[in-house]
Amino acid sequence: MASKLLAASILALAAAQEYHEHTGLKILSKDGARIHQNEPERHALGADGHGVYRPPRPILGRDGHGVATTMPNLTRALLITQTSYCMADADAPLSPAELSSTVEVTAVHEHEGARAVIGWDNATKSAWVSFRGTENLENWWDNIQFEKTTPYPAPYDAVAVETGFTKWYGYVLDGVKAALMTTVAEHGGSSVPLKIYGHSAGGACATLMAFDALRGGVFAGVSLTGVYTYGCPRVGDATFVSTFVELADAAGVEHWRVTHHHDIVPHVPQEDLGYLHLPREAWQEDVTDPTLTTCQDSATAEDDACSNSCAPFSCTSTSDHLSYLGLVQGINGC
Repeated sequence: MASKLLAASILALAAAQEYHEHTGLKILSKDGARIHQNEPERHALGADGHGVYRPPRPILGRDGHGVATTMPNLTRALLITQTSYCMADADAPLSPAELSSTVEVTAVHEHEGARAVIGWDNATKSAWVSFRGTENLENWWDNIQFEKTTPYPAPYDAVAVETGFTKWYGYVLDGVKAALMTTVAEHGGSSVPLKIYGHSAGGACATLMAFDALRGGVFAGVSLTGVYTYGCPRVGDATFVSTFVELADAAGVEHWRVTHHHDIVPHVPQEDLGYLHLPREAWQEDVTDPTLTTCQDSATAEDDACSNSCAPFSCTSTSDHLSYLGLVQGINGC
């Protein structure tokens, strides 16, 4: 029964993504109204009344008790995430254009529907990788296979992760490694800071890459400093989460998992199938207001007062998945 519900959810999301691609549907975050338009304009919450973009700034957040707190610039991180949808060629003009003064794309690697964009961020003096989410039904069926695999050598051989995401990440892993080596050689040669980004299934790939960077022996010359995901599905089991958090905390790695209102994707695969989310959830509770709540989750439990509060029957929104912090996600955000 759980697998059938999950399959229906995947079909609904994929159909919505394809509809958005084919119709040119945009979301005006000022009032949440949907309009048809084909111009490649961006609409940011906090912009003027006409949807004119203002440079991103740190998002004001709330902790689980409603106390205001300053969040890192997750809007800028989201723009870097969006490059994975917009950049099919490293030599093309940078998109989103808001990043052009500080961000460089050094390589784009694509295989079997998976895409990773590799670059350099002059603002943070770090290498970065952004993974594209799925764009069609075939990608979704390739990504979600409902089963777990234990692909890691000792001492991580008890860590289980979702089979389809692991397969998809594997399609681009060699290309990412090669491109990172080139980027590292051009910017210092060793111990270069690395940040990883991803939306949707791309967030799952970002999480798996971060785990590889944390456990060591996979990427040379880089030191993981941050991983940022938006609308990320659950990636692994409780052992994966506890091991990830232990390694990340020991290395001082910043990690944020941003969710939006009733976005369907963070709720698959389901917890009752043995999956658990990474902690550090930042929940955009409102459909349009970009204020984020810092959730009270941990390495052993999700916060049922945040994104999970719509479970079990209301976590069905595809439009929430395609809009984060007032910015349209996917190919229509380019």
